[in-house]
Amino acid sequence: MKLSKQISKAVLLVLILLLAACSQNDQLESLREHLTDQQKQIDILKESVSTQAEAITKLQEQPSPVAIDPSSSSDPQKLTTNQLNQLTDVIAECVQTVHEAAPNDNFFQQFDAYYNPTTGRVANNVIYVGGRPALYSFQKCMSNKGWPMS
Repeated sequence: MKLSKQISKAVLLVLILLLAACSQNDQLESLREHLTDQQKQIDILKESVSTQAEAITKLQEQPSPVAIDPSSSSDPQKLTTNQLNQLTDVIAECVQTVHEAAPNDNFFQQFDAYYNPTTGRVANNVIYVGGRPALYSFQKCMSNKGWPMS
């Protein structure tokens, strides 16, 4: 009877091991399938990257469709010396007006503007939304003095 029990236990143990091995084989097969799918996706991505690289190379080899002509009409309007002096004075007056408008507001106190002859525009140092009221005050002043900003 003891031998029969031991054989039964051994058979049961072998069955458990076989079952575990089958489960592991199923997991291995599943992992192999997943790996194969991933490899296919990698191949597709490599092909896509290669195609994109070829397209970029072709685009880089083509001449630029727009040539920049320095004498084009996009040049800023040239101001006479008198106009430039007037504009500079008005900018200084309007910056001072902005500073005086809100003496306790840092955005108003730090506001600055100048004429940029390269672009033909009046530039300012507003980079934060909090500086927009100061900019509005400056633009309104400029417009009131005959130099609208738009």
